[in-house]
Amino acid sequence: MRLQKSFSPPLVRLGDYRAAEQHFYWADPGFFRVLPLKALAGDPAGALDQPDGLVITRAIARKYFHNDAPLGAALLIDNHPFRVAAVLEDPP
Repeated sequence: MRLQKSFSPPLVRLGDYRAAEQHFYWADPGFFRVLPLKALAGDPAGALDQPDGLVITRAIARKYFHNDAPLGAALLIDNHPFRVAAVLEDPP
């Protein structure tokens, strides 16, 4: 099972606005089956099965979408679209 932090923060955009550099962790699709974390929305266990699946925290959901459950919404990460498939509680 792999979990890797981005070496340099990629540029994250929501449409043509709200751009910021944001650190990410890239994980294997089965990551949340091995390490279950509390979800506010969606199913983290299946979220990474799709190549464009994205799991974000509540803080990131509020930062970009101004709500806690933006399931299906897209973020551009280095100009590649990713769809929010699950939202997790913020880590302590």
